[in-house]
Amino acid sequence: MTTAYMPRQKRPTTARSIRLIEEIATAVDNYADDQLISSNAAVNKLLRDRLADLGYMPETDKAS
Repeated sequence: MTTAYMPRQKRPTTARSIRLIEEIATAVDNYADDQLISSNAAVNKLLRDRLADLGYMPETDKAS
């Protein structure tokens, strides 16, 4: 009878996995917040520029 060699399987270390999942989730949340802020800032700038073009807002410094 031949038997195949099967190495012992290590049990996963859940403590390390849970810590990494929390760190990844925090990093993703921070990235999403940064993207949301920059997206809102871009939309606000476009809106201000368009309203100024239409004459609803006084012209402001275009460099900012």
